[in-house]
Amino acid sequence: MASSEAASVLISALVALCVVYAVSSPFFKTPRQAAWILSTVASGTMTVWSIPFVGDYLVGGVDGVKDRAALAVAMNRVFQAYLIADLAVGSLSYCSQITLLTGWVHHVAYVAICETAIRNGWAHIFALAALMELPTFILGIGTLFPKLRSNRLFAAAFFTTRICLHLVLLFTYALPAHRPNASVAPALILASVFPLHAMWFTGCVKGFLRRARERKLMRHPLAADVHTDARSLARHASTTAVVPPWDVTLRLRRLRARVSYWVHAKTGPGTRWASARRPIRPRAMARRMSESIVGVLPSPEAVMEFVGLR
Repeated sequence: MASSEAASVLISALVALCVVYAVSSPFFKTPRQAAWILSTVASGTMTVWSIPFVGDYLVGGVDGVKDRAALAVAMNRVFQAYLIADLAVGSLSYCSQITLLTGWVHHVAYVAICETAIRNGWAHIFALAALMELPTFILGIGTLFPKLRSNRLFAAAFFTTRICLHLVLLFTYALPAHRPNASVAPALILASVFPLHAMWFTGCVKGFLRRARERKLMRHPLAADVHTDARSLARHASTTAVVPPWDVTLRLRRLRARVSYWVHAKTGPGTRWASARRPIRPRAMARRMSESIVGVLPSPEAVMEFVGLR
């Protein structure tokens, strides 16, 4: 494809994406949904366009993938147009959804990757790897239309394409026998992108675990004063309620009342335990409190019976 034709494809795709956003955005109310309009359209387009290259790969491996120069270059230009449109439109309409790493750094880096692929005759490699946009399309559909959301389908597609396929292509293009034009650059590019995919998949797995814990808590609700950590959940799941004997309960109530009296007693004539006319005597205070507490403690026999040793 000539440079003038490639430029016209880039400009046409850029205009088309902006029009799609202008027409579609009124139907989606939240900034998050608005941010996924262009991503969903672009990822779906790239996934469909990658099918011929994926078919070649399934038949003859990486060496059997045909160049299809015109189609491959057009795919790269359309993806560049999406990256530019997402940053431009997003800066005006949903800037809160564009982060530094997954927004600016990611998009600028991929514009450079596409340009490198076009200039070095590796556009068909990028077209083959465009199948990795399938999980983005699934996630975008689920974001725009929540009733169609499927976390399991997204996780399966992500693991299959952006983890497994990515690693296979990485190691294949790293082998000297499969390096295009004896260049190790495609393998290096794949290696540099993989950590980002691994980070996203780690976040996906953590989300699954968090939602599983939330569902478990909803099925087995605990009292409000119980810590909902894993150790407490295991303990309360296997513990049966024990009703203490009446005499132990009565003595414990008296103990709590006596301690509450010492801590929260109202100040008054002849009843203040910390008088303003004399200094506080901690030892005497502790002795009086201990004598009062010992008087209401349950007897050893009652305690032994309560814990089941009698």
